Amino acid sequence: MPNKALFLDRDGTIIIDTDYPNDPKMVAFVPGTIEALREIQREYKLIVVSNQSGVGRGLITQEQFEAVHKQFVKMLESVNIEMTGIYYCLHAPEEKCDCRKPSPKMILDAAEKHHIELSSSYMIGDKMSDVIAGKRAGCNTILITPENHTIGTDSEKKYVGLTASDLHQAVNQIINLKG
Repeated sequence: MPNKALFLDRDGTIIIDTDYPNDPKMVAFVPGTIEALREIQREYKLIVVSNQSGVGRGLITQEQFEAVHKQFVKMLESVNIEMTGIYYCLHAPEEKCDCRKPSPKMILDAAEKHHIELSSSYMIGDKMSDVIAGKRAGCNTILITPENHTIGTDSEKKYVGLTASDLHQAVNQIINLKG
């Protein structure tokens, strides 16, 4: 039986974005995230798909990246949030890899591995590359954006489904849509 999932960007969506995180002590959840993920994980698989180009750009080391990742996973486990999968693209944009969002590859790979029905799933993130990847994969999308923030260029706006001020509001929208 197919599953449905929330594909989630990491920095700026689940944890506070610190620009190329290199210190595990700086990993902190965005307020409201824990409650939102706990509530929605009953019905949706949770899968992280995140560009982490700091490694490919040489701004953070592989060891720093791994330390931040381990802290992230440890913090999720400590509050009983279960991630079905975590997918990272460590490449710099100029490497032109096939996994970096807005490519849908990480989402498609996760969907295949975990038997996800993409049309019943959501991609939630704070960058246009997140929602473009989600839409290209066949997901519903929610862009995390501050109030009164301009949403992308005219050519990008076609990728935006819903918008929300944070993950908690995004999850509430999904729950309310189910009605």
